[in-house]
Amino acid sequence: AWEFGKRQERAEAARQAGKLEEAIDEYRAALKLRRGAFLAEEPYEDWAIEVREEWQERHLAILSGLSECLALRGRYTEAIEACNHALVLDLYRESLYRQLMLYHYCAGEQALALQVFRRYARVLKEELSTVPSPDLARLKAQIEARDVPGVDTLRRYPRPRRPLRFRYSLGRTHFVGRDQEYALLAERLKEVLEGSGGAVAVEGEAGVGKTRLVEEFLGYARSCGACVLSGRCYERELGPTLEPIVDALGSLPAMGERTSGILYPGGEEPGYLQEAEPYDNSSRVYHTLTRELIRGSHDDSYKGLVLFVDDVQWADSVTLGFLSYLAKRLSGEQILLVVAYRREDAAGLSGWLDHLAERRAMSTLSLSRLSIDDTSELLERMSSRAFGELPYLADFLQRESEGNPFYAVEYLRWLIEAGVVEIGARRRISGLKSELLQESALPSGVRSLIQARLRGLNEEARDLLMLAAVIGRTFDLELLCNAAAHGEASIFRIMEPLMASGLIVEASEEAYHFSHDKLRQALYEDIWGYRRRGLHLRVAATLEEADGEPAELAHHYLRAQAWQPALENLVKAARKVEESYAWDAALKSYARALEVVGKLPDPEETRFELLGARESLLERIGLREERATTVQEMFELANRMGDRARIAEVHVRRIGVLTALSDPTGALEAGQAAVTIFRELGHKADEARAHREMSYVCWVNQDYAGSLEANFRALQIHRELGDRPGEAGDAGNIAQVYRSMGDYEQALRWVEEASRIYDELGDKASEVVRMDTVATLHRYGGGLATTLPLSLKSLRFLTEFGSKNFFVTQHSTCGTLYLDLGAPEEALEYFRASSYFDRER
Repeated sequence: AWEFGKRQERAEAARQAGKLEEAIDEYRAALKLRRGAFLAEEPYEDWAIEVREEWQERHLAILSGLSECLALRGRYTEAIEACNHALVLDLYRESLYRQLMLYHYCAGEQALALQVFRRYARVLKEELSTVPSPDLARLKAQIEARDVPGVDTLRRYPRPRRPLRFRYSLGRTHFVGRDQEYALLAERLKEVLEGSGGAVAVEGEAGVGKTRLVEEFLGYARSCGACVLSGRCYERELGPTLEPIVDALGSLPAMGERTSGILYPGGEEPGYLQEAEPYDNSSRVYHTLTRELIRGSHDDSYKGLVLFVDDVQWADSVTLGFLSYLAKRLSGEQILLVVAYRREDAAGLSGWLDHLAERRAMSTLSLSRLSIDDTSELLERMSSRAFGELPYLADFLQRESEGNPFYAVEYLRWLIEAGVVEIGARRRISGLKSELLQESALPSGVRSLIQARLRGLNEEARDLLMLAAVIGRTFDLELLCNAAAHGEASIFRIMEPLMASGLIVEASEEAYHFSHDKLRQALYEDIWGYRRRGLHLRVAATLEEADGEPAELAHHYLRAQAWQPALENLVKAARKVEESYAWDAALKSYARALEVVGKLPDPEETRFELLGARESLLERIGLREERATTVQEMFELANRMGDRARIAEVHVRRIGVLTALSDPTGALEAGQAAVTIFRELGHKADEARAHREMSYVCWVNQDYAGSLEANFRALQIHRELGDRPGEAGDAGNIAQVYRSMGDYEQALRWVEEASRIYDELGDKASEVVRMDTVATLHRYGGGLATTLPLSLKSLRFLTEFGSKNFFVTQHSTCGTLYLDLGAPEEALEYFRASSYFDRER
């Protein structure tokens, strides 16, 4: 207890000195010391009760001070958590509710801030028969208007005597992207003030900005002299009927006095506000309320009246009945009724909306998501002029939020609290640690909103959505049906309300996707580990039966922790994309496979094969350093295994690596080491391969004698083995060396030798290579007339084989030959063809 008190004193001193981080550390150190109520072993002694209450106050003061320091540092999520801990100790302390409301508001959670006020008001009414103080009611009104002195940036004269020092606020972000919708509401208000009343419904998905749009419009309506009334429906099973209407009427001057005898005769709530009686008396009640609203619109103090009811998807049937009654009676009045509802809950309002549509009593305004330009504008107006990384931040927020304003603000707060986005002295965005923008977590506010959207789903629908979330953002209908083991009719029966609510969107005839990837992410993260693995296995088994893509299969097997099939499909995926020249994707698959192989028993041989495949790919794309590292790892692994054949194999690979790194001496030493081991093991074909590699090293370094010697050794071995393709390859290599030496006669002789063998083997593709080599030799020798027919014949072969990758080069070669022979028109034809195929490629 003594240490607890000292920590508190140091924390308070640090807070007063403005050393907020030090104060936070001291407060938290004090909280760690607490192990429950003070002197809990003496629950009934008077002297212990008094001391216990004193220490309870200390505990509350520490939580309150901690939350204030966290809020001043802009860490609103932690500040809210500390306040909620304090409210567990004292449910009636108004200062805690005030803090909690401010922190939610600054975090951009206006609805939660207002919910805190209502919760406190309900507690006071039910347990103490009182109401919140005028100061707290005033704060509630300011939050509703997004106009909190010292927090929001509206200019005021005189300025607040005690301005709040919060580091930043997301409670009143700039209003962007709704110019057209705002103009439509403003035009509708103009018509209303001229005596043509009516009703407008604003609909859209949760978080898209329906309430914010209407709030901005209501501010404009007030500036035009209209009386503005607002009410909100709440998500709860039991509550007073007509609650949002009664709340709205309470803000109309003298309305309470005029209607008290009508709505509450005898000072008590009548039956139609409690049970089922309103169905018998509804016309009288609706008529009375409508008459009072019309009377208010005729008040000389105002120019018309606007009634806004938010979240009507949660309205009780009596409230919906009144809104319908009112909407049909406004055509000649100066009253505008505005309601807002969530698109995903529109199915529950379908009958009500259809009825109003038939009577043309209500028009609908649909809100879509923000564009990247809107998001950029929002951030630009929140940033300092010196902030130069706005495009990166805008791209990240747009990607993660997909244009949903609530998600965007939540992600922005998450980035600020994580220190990724920096806030300057003037409460504007001033810096960004862009290297940290790769993370894709789900902020608590986004998760809460999504969970609220999913809460009303039945178990069958939720199970299907979870299976779809395991498949991915976009899912194939046939795959979903097979994995769920249900027919299409059964799946459609479950999906129809999900599609009507906007959770699922039809992408094509057979494909569907989640309307927002965060929906899928929240669903997926709510699946427990064992069940998640089982669902991934089920999807993988379904894909196996349908001969699915290896990459997709690998993904599901990895998530299911089925390592062996995951490895097999990763290798298949790597080879498939490698054939399509998708080098980066292939490298990633090999890297993932190398991670997985460590989870299997006896992984050394498989690891060696994977490293070999990866090294071959790295050679193709010319990544020398990565290739050298891979070969070194192979060398160390082969030595640990004690496998001499594999050691020799790595030596062969080292030849190419060391050559690429300009170390011919080391390359030849590696080649000689490979030859020695292969000869000892009696691996003749591999020995010939090593000689070939050494001949290439010599040729690159213009050691033509050494290159010929190595090639002739390889040729001798291939003849001993009867390996005719090997002989043809060696002959072609020897021809290339002679050509480099300028001995065209010997070069042609060996080309003809290679050609003769290829003819015996019926290898037409190799014949193309031979013709190109002969043509090149004639060209270097000055025989252009002999070269052209060979090049044209080679082009015909390539066309026959469909080898489009060589069309550009071969057409260009033919064009150059025609040009050298003085035939520019023919040359132009081939150059044009080369250009065409280059564009196609």
